[in-house]
Amino acid sequence: MPELPTGGVAFLFADLESAAGEWDASYQETTALVDRMVESLREAALAHDGAVFKIIGESAQAAFPDVSRALAAAIAAQRDCAGRWPADQLPRM
Repeated sequence: MPELPTGGVAFLFADLESAAGEWDASYQETTALVDRMVESLREAALAHDGAVFKIIGESAQAAFPDVSRALAAAIAAQRDCAGRWPADQLPRM
C-alpha cells in the first residue's frame, strides 16, 4: 500500500450507489463492479499522490495531501469508470 499522507489531509469517499441492493440478487456481478470501481480509484489515487486505505462493501476511501489532488482523482476515477461501462450500465458513484 502506498504511504498515507500526513498533516493536512483530504479524504475521498467513493460508493457504488447502484450496488447497495444488488448483493443478494447478483453477488458475483456486484463484486465485479465493485472491483472495477476500486481499481479505478486506486489508479487515480496513485496518479494524484493519494492512497486508498479502506474498502467496505461497495465503498472505498482514499486520502490525499490536499483537496486539489483529491478532486483531480475523483474526476479521473469518474472518467475511467465512464469509459469501462456502457452508458446504460454505468454505476453511480
